[in-house]
Amino acid sequence: STIITAIDSFVSQDSSVTTEALQGDGGNITLHAGSLVQLGNSAITATVRGGLGNGGNITIDPNFVILDHSRIIANAFGGNGGNINITADVFLIDPSSVLSASSALGVNGTIQIQSPVQNLSGSLSPLPSSLLKIAPLTSDCAARAQGNSISSFTVVGRDGIPAEPGGLLPSPLQEVSKSFSNTHSTPDNVGLPVPILLSLNREARCGP
Repeated sequence: STIITAIDSFVSQDSSVTTEALQGDGGNITLHAGSLVQLGNSAITATVRGGLGNGGNITIDPNFVILDHSRIIANAFGGNGGNINITADVFLIDPSSVLSASSALGVNGTIQIQSPVQNLSGSLSPLPSSLLKIAPLTSDCAARAQGNSISSFTVVGRDGIPAEPGGLLPSPLQEVSKSFSNTHSTPDNVGLPVPILLSLNREARCGP
């Protein structure tokens, strides 16, 4: 048997992990990884070429399993095929990759995948990279016509709220003075002009 343990990731590119027998049972392969097992054009095989030996068992248990043009095989000839057990949070496999636990003359082995997220059909596709175009405001909006908009006064503070589509378009702030009456005055500000900021807003209306 072969046991491989990776603290974080096991990444194989153009490589293979193999146990092989000519007559007896195939050796088992156990692959432990803390996070990721990724095979690129690679293979994990536990096969028997002839005789009555059973195929070896293959066990893989990281968080993520990714197969890209790769093979996981536990085949046999006269005996039973081996068992393939994969336990992962996410299991992704492209259409060209192969999982096989067959037998030429015996009983096929089992392939068990325990993963809440699986892609066994190769249906994953990248998101489109083109940018969406936002249509500009129509030119018949009253807010874009010169002098044809309806105005209103609104008391605002120092900072304004960013304009929303279809909302009011603020004009520059205008400062006017107002004197408090005696009922609203204090000994320190009796009769003093108090600035009040008013904003002239244009209401955007579309249509004739």
